[in-house]
Amino acid sequence: MLFQLLVAFVLCACAVCHQGSLCGEDDEPVSLLQSSLSSSSSSATRGEREREKVSPMQGPKPAAYTADDDRWAVGHCFVKDAVVTNIDSTRKPVMWVHIHKSAGTAMCCEARRRERVVTPSMNCNRLAWPGEGNPTSRQEAADRAAQQAAAEGKPQQQVAVAEEKGAAWYELKKSMKGWALDGHQAYRHRPSWTTCRERAAFMQDYNFTWSAIARELVDGDVCTDSFMYGTILRKPLDTAVSSLKFEGHRMAPLEDILGCIQNRSCSPADKDGGDQWKIFDNFIVRTLGGFDAMVAPAGGVNSSHYSNAKKVLMSFELVVLHARLQEIRSIQAMDRLIGWHLPEENKANAASEATSPISPQQSQQLQQINTLDYRLYELAEKTYYS
Repeated sequence: MLFQLLVAFVLCACAVCHQGSLCGEDDEPVSLLQSSLSSSSSSATRGEREREKVSPMQGPKPAAYTADDDRWAVGHCFVKDAVVTNIDSTRKPVMWVHIHKSAGTAMCCEARRRERVVTPSMNCNRLAWPGEGNPTSRQEAADRAAQQAAAEGKPQQQVAVAEEKGAAWYELKKSMKGWALDGHQAYRHRPSWTTCRERAAFMQDYNFTWSAIARELVDGDVCTDSFMYGTILRKPLDTAVSSLKFEGHRMAPLEDILGCIQNRSCSPADKDGGDQWKIFDNFIVRTLGGFDAMVAPAGGVNSSHYSNAKKVLMSFELVVLHARLQEIRSIQAMDRLIGWHLPEENKANAASEATSPISPQQSQQLQQINTLDYRLYELAEKTYYS
């Protein structure tokens, strides 16, 4: 009898180990590049196992997360330990609108410690597999890429390269557990991705309390009956400085970008499929103003787009100004509405701004170009900080 009990115990332990929840080697720290190119183990680290011992909190308990849940967060969040947070049980799930270079990654990192964040995700932005309209096999992805290259009149050698890239892209997306549904990779692709009913049902079915959108808001994104909406706004000049310091090596020279915006000659998409000049051309209004605002040509953001963006912003319960994040007023608003605030030491994706890569003349150009963004920023300051 004792022998049978011992055998049963060993078999049970092996089963638990196989599930990767209590035993096995600790995961080694991996860079974002490494985690993107290799499949990650789902085994929990020692720290994650210890967090399971934390006493239940009032409200949702943050689950330990791995690269299988959110590769971006694992690679970019400096602090990953769970925090016991008292969250009002009557609070609606939060839909955070991540405007580029406005502390969206920092908010994701902190949410990962305190909330039940939508999973799988990329920087807290929901992923979908395979996703409507996305290729369902490696071969289909390769064929699509080759067909597009051929349709663009590229020579056969470049078509072959595109085919290889398409296949590699599919494998990367498969390892990431899906295609971006709410991430910036999906921006300017379509005027609608889902519906409010589907969003609400998805969050409720899996008991998620936090999700984020990092692209322009389109039909099915703004569902104030079901979610609490919040965002952080940053002055366009500060966003430009941060963007240049963080990713300027991937951009054209600033003088060329500003010139094409003012001359309304920027191409809709550069050779890599992006249109980063939009970051410098009323990007707040483009993000909040909808699909038409985002796809507007250089210098084409107008008063109608502004009106749409204003209406959306005024429906948000929480709007925080980046320059005033550590003011007591911002901290109290975040604590009251979502149940926690962003710690000062959270510097995810931070870029030093001690020196500016922007000349005084370029600064003046940016202010002239981004008139509507500045107007929306000032409206938010008067509305939420008066």
